[in-house]
Amino acid sequence: MSQRLGVTAVVRTLAELGEFGAIAAIRRLLAEQTAPVPLLDVGDDAAAWQPTPGRLAVQTTDLLIEGVHFSLEWFSWYDVGWKAMAVNISDIAAMGAVPRAAVVSAGLKPDMAEDAWLDLYRGLIDCADTYGVRLIGGDTVISPTAAVVNVALHAESLDETGALLRRDAARSSDSLAVTGPLGASAAALTLLQGQRRNDGRPAQPVSDPGSGDSAAARRSVAPGTNLPAGPAAWRSGPSQRVSAGGASGVQSAGRAPSAGEGREARVTPPAVPRALLRRHVHPRPRVEDGQRLLRAGIRCAMDVSDGLMADLAKLCAASGLGAEVLAAAVPVDPDVRRALPDQALELALTGGEDYQLLVCGPEALLREQGLVVIGRVTASAGVHVINESGDEFPIHTAGYDAFLHQHHP
Repeated sequence: MSQRLGVTAVVRTLAELGEFGAIAAIRRLLAEQTAPVPLLDVGDDAAAWQPTPGRLAVQTTDLLIEGVHFSLEWFSWYDVGWKAMAVNISDIAAMGAVPRAAVVSAGLKPDMAEDAWLDLYRGLIDCADTYGVRLIGGDTVISPTAAVVNVALHAESLDETGALLRRDAARSSDSLAVTGPLGASAAALTLLQGQRRNDGRPAQPVSDPGSGDSAAARRSVAPGTNLPAGPAAWRSGPSQRVSAGGASGVQSAGRAPSAGEGREARVTPPAVPRALLRRHVHPRPRVEDGQRLLRAGIRCAMDVSDGLMADLAKLCAASGLGAEVLAAAVPVDPDVRRALPDQALELALTGGEDYQLLVCGPEALLREQGLVVIGRVTASAGVHVINESGDEFPIHTAGYDAFLHQHHP
């Protein structure tokens, strides 16, 4: 039983509600969406939507597993839904494409309360609405031991040319730039880990939703790459999360706030600035930036999900080139400098889940587009960070293999 405004309400579990009751409740939520209605929506054997004639289809998907990619000690279900959708949309933003429709498959525990799984879908829908995506279907089943959430996102190219931003399109004459400040998400994690240790509890590792082939602390850097090491907690593995609560003040146009919006975190750590938590739990994919850059003639980009240096190494490997990053030019988030001044640069270089775009192109064009130029592409292989004295940080960082490393929250 639960109390709301003095009224006693029965809290049902998924097992008590049953499959058809759950589908009916989800359909009521989906009816509130603001994105264009598809040809055939939830309720049939499959959904149908009409792509724009002549445009290239673009697809991405990400899978989140409780105890591997998120912990409910820190995440609310609304947070899980928002982030599950956001990391997929960020993949599309990195391609300069237009996100259109999503299907969601969720494996949920039978004793999960109705309010909880509805909050999961509210988070998914609110994030989708924010970026013009329509949730058009999926599947919901019972998962006895851990919750699983998978989003498959359908998108299309910006126009009939089929042009996309790609990792393999860098040139040795290009400069490197990013769309905005880095390190906020990693700083939130670092502060959380420190607080857990100070509380006498172990900072238990858990991997991250990531984007594409990513996870927040997974820094798969090519051999020969030298960069500053991240905090010890990052070297030992990904870590726990904390919720900033609700939709971080973001509401979808045309909708009243849902029950999940504005909720407080399960834990509100006093040592972690709320601004950092918000940028970690509710990332904002750079969809408009990706499309604008593509229109301007940029052809090479990717999102910063595993950390600037790890993702730059992947981009360089795809293009068969190398890169030099000027440490002093990296835009460290001001909140990170205030909260962790001694680690700020390391977090900006090696932390993950900023979901800014890493872009290659002519320097003048990058600056014209309002980007922060941080270095250059080189013909020789390897990714290097150069300090103000012209010296290189001589620290090697090993890659991460999801099939060799195990994480337990």
